[in-house]
Amino acid sequence: MPGGAWETFVVAQRSAAEMVAYALEMDSELLPYAPELLADLDALGSDVAAIVTAIGALGLGPATVTDLGSGKGAVAIALARELGMSVQGVELFEPFVDLARQAADAAGVADRCQFIHGDIAAMPAAVVPVDVAVFAALGDVLGPLDVTMGIIRRYVRPGGFVVINDSCLRDGVTESFPGFEHCRPLAETRTLLTAHGDELVAEVLEPDDDDDDDDDDDDDDDSVDEGAVIAARAEALARRLPALESRLRRFVDSQLAEYEYLDRHTVGAVWVLRRS
Repeated sequence: MPGGAWETFVVAQRSAAEMVAYALEMDSELLPYAPELLADLDALGSDVAAIVTAIGALGLGPATVTDLGSGKGAVAIALARELGMSVQGVELFEPFVDLARQAADAAGVADRCQFIHGDIAAMPAAVVPVDVAVFAALGDVLGPLDVTMGIIRRYVRPGGFVVINDSCLRDGVTESFPGFEHCRPLAETRTLLTAHGDELVAEVLEPDDDDDDDDDDDDDDDSVDEGAVIAARAEALARRLPALESRLRRFVDSQLAEYEYLDRHTVGAVWVLRRS
């Protein structure tokens, strides 16, 4: 489906609240409480260090960047602070826009970070193309990966770069999981990423569990910690608002199942493409 047709479909079929709920993997009824439930997760699933390293390796200097689906601003702030880049974050969930602005100010990079409230599927034609566009940890919120690339690349000048932070299936895995049906084996993922003729110039895969036992332990600890902090926040919220208890329990259970699926069946990655 051409990018324009998909954008029309998204606008027609999903409200802003539904798109945010899908991206955050929670019921729309829980959205008012998302800042509290996710208060301890600044990166919201994105691999900030890997993204900064991959972009730094391009040697662009003080480039212009658009962080699409910027969440609470972790990636944008890191790029501004560590690489001196000028970053505009675009986020559909307005409470996160406010949190990102506060975080940029606290980090001393408010002069290099601008965060706006907007729908990234509807904005490409209205913005000046930048050197780098980042799309991190948002899965298929814009559609299949090739359709997503068709939208994201429109934010970038010819010769600029698109940086995708997502996951692919481990070799031999066929089991899917709700919200991650877009995950494909690595070879197929590369094909989808380059469907519009762009060049894949860098690929950074997270270390395989079998390569380093110590890394394996660290990864497991990180997953357990994230699940634990979400569960603790949900428990505190349920005590205060008992009517939400069943929804909160479903959310926590789905998050724990998701962490287990991702750890066992997928490989996280950062892909860098040069726009043709």
